[in-house]
Amino acid sequence: MVLGNLFRRKRKPVMGSPRANDAVRERLRAYGDDGERIRHILHYAYPDADRELHMRPAIIETLIARGFGVSDAAVASGIVLEHFETVAPDTFDIVTAELSAWFAERGWEYDGWECEVLKKDEKSGD
Repeated sequence: MVLGNLFRRKRKPVMGSPRANDAVRERLRAYGDDGERIRHILHYAYPDADRELHMRPAIIETLIARGFGVSDAAVASGIVLEHFETVAPDTFDIVTAELSAWFAERGWEYDGWECEVLKKDEKSGD
């Protein structure tokens, strides 16, 4: 039914999923960036509730051991992960899916990522 389709809300993609990553990669392509080059990437994660804050030190320690830079997010006791990587789907989607699942197991929410835009004639800041 047409009216039924009009009133259905499009579901927001799950952060870390290929669909959510594709939306960001589409925006990069609009700026002339194919996502294939290594660049600075920031990932965001937040505790689902204050009761999960006790896990914050162990989470940070584990992420640093995995090679991420970790700093405080601006709000909600969250954290920002930093690393240099390509955002090409073949490997990057695995990274974000693992982060999303890993944070969910700990009562935290993976809130997606952002990165610098690298046009073909620019070099990465690494």
